[in-house]
Amino acid sequence: MIREEDSHRAFRALLEAMASPGRWLPTPAHDAPGALELLAFAAWDGDPYVTFAAAHDAATALADADRGTEDEPELSTTLVVTSDGAPGTEVSLGGPGIRERFVTTIPIDATALGSRRDLCAQFPRGVDLVFIDADGRVMGLPRTTVVQEPA
Repeated sequence: MIREEDSHRAFRALLEAMASPGRWLPTPAHDAPGALELLAFAAWDGDPYVTFAAAHDAATALADADRGTEDEPELSTTLVVTSDGAPGTEVSLGGPGIRERFVTTIPIDATALGSRRDLCAQFPRGVDLVFIDADGRVMGLPRTTVVQEPA
């Protein structure tokens, strides 16, 4: 049973994660299924533009993603990726919400990151990524985040 207070806290964590790209933030859940349940209830229930994939399937999911249109970018896909223990990709992040470029590991492979780059090449069109790890933490990667290989 979902507690309303926990769903509010999970939603707040999601908002903060999207506003602070590349940083893991805790949710009230202590595992990925719990975080997914809270966030689905709080943010994604019935949203046809939200899709879900395990990290090892992210490239395939991105191949099917919709990046919206110039007039209606809100019709783009938000891909929620659960970290499945597969090795991630070290990247350097910059852009809105990031004071100074920093290096972090994103839990998807280079192929998926390349697909994301292509999908986000024509702003305001693009896809937003949300990652959930095994501990129930959430990380956001909005379409406006600039992802590069670290120098």
